[in-house]
Amino acid sequence: MLKVAIGHSDDVDTGDAIGSVLEQCRDALNGLPAQAGLLFSSIDQDFELILKKINEAYPGIELIGCSTDGEFSSTLGFAEDSIALTLFHSDECEWKAGVGYDISKDPLGSLEEAVKVVMPEPKPEPKLCIVTPESLTASGDSIVDGLRKQLGDNTPILGGTAGDQLRITKTYQFYKDQVLSDAAPFLLFFGPILLSFGVESGWEPVGEKGKVTRVENNILYQIDGKPATEYYRHYLKIDFSEVVSEYPLAVYVTETESYYLRNPLYFNQENGSISFLGDIPLGAWVQITHVERDGIINATGASVAQAQKNYPGIKPSIAVCFSCAGRKLVLGTRAHEEVELLQKKYSDLEVLGFYAYGEIAPLSLNTPSRFHNETFISLLIGEG
Repeated sequence: MLKVAIGHSDDVDTGDAIGSVLEQCRDALNGLPAQAGLLFSSIDQDFELILKKINEAYPGIELIGCSTDGEFSSTLGFAEDSIALTLFHSDECEWKAGVGYDISKDPLGSLEEAVKVVMPEPKPEPKLCIVTPESLTASGDSIVDGLRKQLGDNTPILGGTAGDQLRITKTYQFYKDQVLSDAAPFLLFFGPILLSFGVESGWEPVGEKGKVTRVENNILYQIDGKPATEYYRHYLKIDFSEVVSEYPLAVYVTETESYYLRNPLYFNQENGSISFLGDIPLGAWVQITHVERDGIINATGASVAQAQKNYPGIKPSIAVCFSCAGRKLVLGTRAHEEVELLQKKYSDLEVLGFYAYGEIAPLSLNTPSRFHNETFISLLIGEG
């Protein structure tokens, strides 16, 4: 049986907070040893102390995590200055934590080496990979591509990139007892794991689709042979400086495929280019999107419903959720409603999650994992 424990505290003192978190987890595990864990923490905590206390309590734990733009759980609800931890125990399942270092320099090589370290030969096929990588120094797309290359498309890869409460200066990643930056920690799940997920945004496409005719990674120069900024101005009729987060692009790999979102970050008036929080493929079809606050909340519910509908077992043990810092920003004072909806929909289930600078998941079942913006991901995990 898969046993899950969640501890969550917003105590202002790091030592007191992690002490409370570990006490909550010990009570929930009822004496069972924790074998693996996920740690999400606000940016101003003493990370070295947090990891020291966790590893003292559970030596050898397969632990990953990151700094965030906000944390939430079924224990405490929504918080922006807290420590949230979930621990796993099972007699049948196994976990292996790995990490790619200096991920901005060589993401494919770093992740190839990281997977080799934790995966024996012949390689067993993991049932799931959760990843909590760097967001500011490295491409989220390249990290996903690196893990896909090593794990194959049969292993779903889900997660969120690290945050720093929108300071956009430096984020941190956690691997066992190490506090890192420019890294990609991941946790592999083996054994009789059951899972399902839901992926929704709430942003709706408007206007006509355009084709990407010039792009370099995340910098989009031309749509239909014209400057990218001209495409935005044609539909929005406003100065581009007002279009930073509320109007991401829907990106279609084919003209009719389901889309994922790319959030605009910077614009260049001189050459008409736009820099996005994620790469955009050459030849992809794109479309302006917009959203109302109710649409964001409704999409959270749709993500949960999708995950519940597709769960292959009777009842999962935990919902691990990844939401976007951009969603929280647009929601403003209504950000707590996303978590309150989770608590209602998962009223009898443990929930843990955080607000990320980018989300990772397949668009749907049996499709490759992708890097997303402005998206809510519900991941249900249980044991068969």
